Amino acid sequence: MSNTTDSVRRAVLRLSEGVVAVLFAAVLFGLLFLAGVSTAVIDPRERTYLIQDSIWLNLLAAFIFSLTVYYVGTKSARCRNFAARINSDEAYSSRCRKIALYVIGAVGLLFVLIVQKTPGADQYIICDLANAWMEKDYSSLLPGGWQGYLEMWPRQLGIVLILYFAAYLFGTYNYLVFQICNVLGLVFLLKGFADISDQSGNSRTCGLTVIIAGGLFLPLLAYTSFVYGNILGLALSVNALKYAGRYCDGYRLADGIKSVLLIFAAVLVKNNYLIFLIGLILYVLLMFLKQPTLRRALLGLAMVLVFLVHVDNSFARWATKAVTGQDAGKGMSSLAWVAMGLQGGPRYNGWYNDYSERSYTRNHFDAAAQGRECLDYIRKRMEEFRNDPGMALWFFAGKNASQWNNPEFQGVSLNYRAGRVQRPRWLASLLSVPGIARLTGLLNYYQFLILVGVALFVVLGRRGHGAAFFYCVTFLGGFVFHTFWEAKGQYTMPYFALLLPLCAEGYCTLSQCLSLPGRLGKSEKVRCGLAAALALGFAALVFAYRTPWEHGFLVLEKDTKRYQQYVDAHTYARLPDGRYRLRPCRRPALLLSSKGGIVGDAARVTLSREGDETLYIAFSRSDNVAYIQFESNKKFLDVPHGRGAEGKELHAYTGNRSNAQKWRLHATGEPGKFQVLFGENMALADDAAKSTVHLDKYVWGMSRQSQIWILERVD
Repeated sequence: MSNTTDSVRRAVLRLSEGVVAVLFAAVLFGLLFLAGVSTAVIDPRERTYLIQDSIWLNLLAAFIFSLTVYYVGTKSARCRNFAARINSDEAYSSRCRKIALYVIGAVGLLFVLIVQKTPGADQYIICDLANAWMEKDYSSLLPGGWQGYLEMWPRQLGIVLILYFAAYLFGTYNYLVFQICNVLGLVFLLKGFADISDQSGNSRTCGLTVIIAGGLFLPLLAYTSFVYGNILGLALSVNALKYAGRYCDGYRLADGIKSVLLIFAAVLVKNNYLIFLIGLILYVLLMFLKQPTLRRALLGLAMVLVFLVHVDNSFARWATKAVTGQDAGKGMSSLAWVAMGLQGGPRYNGWYNDYSERSYTRNHFDAAAQGRECLDYIRKRMEEFRNDPGMALWFFAGKNASQWNNPEFQGVSLNYRAGRVQRPRWLASLLSVPGIARLTGLLNYYQFLILVGVALFVVLGRRGHGAAFFYCVTFLGGFVFHTFWEAKGQYTMPYFALLLPLCAEGYCTLSQCLSLPGRLGKSEKVRCGLAAALALGFAALVFAYRTPWEHGFLVLEKDTKRYQQYVDAHTYARLPDGRYRLRPCRRPALLLSSKGGIVGDAARVTLSREGDETLYIAFSRSDNVAYIQFESNKKFLDVPHGRGAEGKELHAYTGNRSNAQKWRLHATGEPGKFQVLFGENMALADDAAKSTVHLDKYVWGMSRQSQIWILERVD
């Protein structure tokens, strides 16, 4: 009977590992294909553009990096000696890792101190709600209106509770403290990856490699500025895996308790980490199948209890009741996010479009009624997909490309808006639209190299170590979940980060194979041959890339021209400071003038033939903002009250360097002709009939003659 049980257990073990390996490989090579032929770029308003990528340059980058690995592994005596010392000298290895982590921590600290990004959207709301709780305002727990936020989204209760208690120590709206905690979380995360690599039997070189790879993965650094649980939840989850592995190896009670508490905290910080918790439960189950013991079973049971506590948000609701004295509801139906994930929208397929709130309000805040409406919509939508496979292919290919094939995973683009300090010019340039476009181009190669490294792990890496199983099964869970749930690069970034240790192991294995070709066993030689065959097959697939589908994979590059127009429209001119005249293109005989009469302590701005009105234009030293001063009265071109609106007249006002006096010049492509822009979507325009000027809506990619001005230098 015992032999039969063992046989069944081993069969289940092999089957589970095999299924996960096959599914993971399928998803991985699909993403590798996507990364080879296209790139998803996201602007600060979360609109996605799928643009064409150069497979030649991607393959060239992979080839050059592979040559570098070959050189390091076989030709460079200094590199080989360095790697040998790291692998043989634990103290030296530990010192190298600490230096790498200190450098990453210092860079992260400098980043959050320089950027000091103020939260927006949900980040700001949860901070505002924590402050409201400090003032005993609990209206966010009641249905209806903006203040009913937590009634609709009770999954945010955990992070609001954390911010609420943190306010007692650091004060409310103290974003910098949270951001510094994110930096510590980043260091904690990378150290956890390295420690898990050691536990898995990899060389110490592999552990150092994953720290360096994580430090170079800029989305992790970019998310340290977020007052949200992205980084902290990921760090807590990965280290929960580390302590679970230690417990399964040595059965130290302290390690088991740490693992349970860390994953409990991770889900409390951000409810999305429930998928990581499920992955951890499956990991413990795998370890139990390998060696059934009561202690491993108890750890698995503890993880299941954590899941039960968090899956219906019962702990957060209980804690909220203890703090506020009010009950927190269960919120909207989860089916609303599935329904929204199957819809198109202004951002992209499956991205947020406020359907969840609209359907909840439409059903009078009745989650059950909302769920029935959403289920009916899901059934109809799936029927549409069945009846039109081409449309379904277009929809899901575009959706997954938008959230998995964006090299910066929204982290960089969402740092676009200024924070509480004036950024230095180099950073403002880096985080401008053209700067983000250039940075995304570099990150695109790095993302491709990461996927190639993971592919090397799949083909060449060791099978059967539990950490790899956790990374793969959790990544698969995130991929399947967000194929149907709401799409967002913020949500998929933590799952992609799990590929970093697999990537490091893949390249380290490649280095070992290249450095010891004569010592490879038969299985290793077979795997190397398979790797070469897959590389050739992948290249053939990409080069033969065509589609007969009307809505097929062409979606992956259809926005190339439109995105270039977007970047061009947000590339601002910077001219030498000096004296200029500004004339409307439609009536070049006129000049922009502040001689239109006095209104209070300001002067009206009009178009005039009188005099020789000159302007002094000076550019900010930190960015491309221009301040436009009328020399006749020393006043500045100003938007009344700083609120831009279509048709709004302008005036000249005393200089104060406020947002109302910040303008940008956009070159039209014709010599000496510019658009004078205010904010994100307004432009200076002339009314030829009335000889007046006003603000007009600026639509990038469209050239309105009333918005084009001739700017001439006055010597």
